[in-house]
Amino acid sequence: MNTEKSTGLIAWIKSHPHKAMLLLFLILIPVFLLIVFGVSFTIQGKSFYFDKNENEEIIYLRQSDLSSQKTLDEYFEELSFELEEVSGTTNQDDEAVKYGKFKFSREYKPTSYYKDATFTFRYVMTANWFDEQSNVLDSNSSSFTIEFPYNLPKHKLLILKVNKPILYVEINIVRHTSGGNDHVHGHDEHTLYYKYDLNNVQYTNVKP
Repeated sequence: MNTEKSTGLIAWIKSHPHKAMLLLFLILIPVFLLIVFGVSFTIQGKSFYFDKNENEEIIYLRQSDLSSQKTLDEYFEELSFELEEVSGTTNQDDEAVKYGKFKFSREYKPTSYYKDATFTFRYVMTANWFDEQSNVLDSNSSSFTIEFPYNLPKHKLLILKVNKPILYVEINIVRHTSGGNDHVHGHDEHTLYYKYDLNNVQYTNVKP
């Protein structure tokens, strides 16, 4: 029976090639556009940024810009972040939104090659499919705090999961090279991106 149907379909295509091409076009084009839109929407929904260009346009970063573990291992023997506390606070612009002060601790140990390099850290918080992000924080302290809403909606447009915030970290590394008699004559500089996903962290109790 299936062979007969297949043979009949092939015969119909051979006898109506233009209709077959039109039907294929009407099916494939919408599917292709839907895939392109879905991929683009996903990339945009999970983007973040630290800087703007000279025209004040946001320079977005994507998940693909995050450094791999292999790359991080080239610079760090240890790199860890921990959420120590979330305390409630009132936002002056919108008191209806429950903001939290997220207190983090950071530890790192560079590899021997970069033990004398200069490390600087910048932080920003946002969430998947969320339209806002925190102010960028420049801090080299081992402890830092960022304000961000903690009562985020679980979903957006019913199917997109927002859930908890994500801490994105920009790490700038500068290693100076010196010539004879300790005269500095150059440096190599690298920028890494790391994320600390609070969806993997429990913080059900928020201090008032």
